[in-house]
Amino acid sequence: MKNFGILACLVFATGLIARADNVPTLTVDCGADCMAISLTSEGNNVWGIASPTTYTLANGASFTLNNVTLDMDPSVHYAIGVTNADGATGFTPYTFTFTTPTTLAAGLYSVSSSLAGSLTDGESNGVTLQPVSGAVQQAFIGTADAGVDLLNTAISQGPTPTTQIFGPFTANSTANVASPVSQISVTTSFQLSDDDSASLSGRFDVNAVPEPSSLPMAFVAAGAFGVLLVRAHRSRLESAA
Repeated sequence: MKNFGILACLVFATGLIARADNVPTLTVDCGADCMAISLTSEGNNVWGIASPTTYTLANGASFTLNNVTLDMDPSVHYAIGVTNADGATGFTPYTFTFTTPTTLAAGLYSVSSSLAGSLTDGESNGVTLQPVSGAVQQAFIGTADAGVDLLNTAISQGPTPTTQIFGPFTANSTANVASPVSQISVTTSFQLSDDDSASLSGRFDVNAVPEPSSLPMAFVAAGAFGVLLVRAHRSRLESAA
């Protein structure tokens, strides 16, 4: 395994993105290089990139941002492409962290995540994508793991001229948020064999679970509405008679 000095971390600036003086950015840190990527507003509190863009690292490896969608639902949706073309032997590690600001009160939430992708063999000698440590995709509420990590093992394809698709992998769980949090995030971290390419897309969604005390009230409201409909129907029948 070769030099682990290449580290690509994308960090979405936290804050109130509705304010014009606090436009979110993506910061790329690969150890030797640092760059800032501006996001554009897509409306409805959604931010992304205007078009797919490729960035070259210090050793010649490159990655492409195909699509980035960060919204306030809260959820994180992303799609990235990585081409590892440094010509060395071993693996190159990459870590992408997507963080979106939000406001979550204390309570119980349903959480779900998904991950899919494809591998392209660049040298006709096979291609492998494997976790750096833990899972390839991890989701967080604040700083706490949300419990919907995905892909803990390596994915390999033998020599082939075609692109091989993997996934989708999915996970669902519930998370008990003890105190309010101001952000959710997804970290996608993997090692890719040299001179090969990988594309990954993932998402992380968080939805509040209704409190049990609120469910009876919902049933009462539904019952009352049904009674009104029955009375209105009877009234129309009596008028017609």
